[in-house]
Amino acid sequence: MSQDKTSQVSTEFQQWLDSDQEHIILYQHIQKIWEAATTTKALDFDHNQAYLKHQSKLKQRQLKIELSSNLRRLFRYTASLAALLILVLSCVFLFKMYQCLNNVDRFKLIRFHKF
Repeated sequence: MSQDKTSQVSTEFQQWLDSDQEHIILYQHIQKIWEAATTTKALDFDHNQAYLKHQSKLKQRQLKIELSSNLRRLFRYTASLAALLILVLSCVFLFKMYQCLNNVDRFKLIRFHKF
């Protein structure tokens, strides 16, 4: 009896399909949706693997942040040291210039007194 029902349903379905071109288009559309849904089920999504991958990306990002933070700190120290070096060299240069000018003034005074 079950086979008779199945063949009857198949026959009715075929008649419905043949009755209108729109029915064929609708059936093909539904068939594509059904196939897409079944292939989606066939995909095996590993939640644990996705979690581990996400964790490793977060660790890499954290490492980059720490590295860039260390580089910024190193740059700050280097810039401070360079500024201090420029300040010291400028002071030395100004002091030497002052000494030279004083020596020139003394030389002029000595020379002036000789005449």
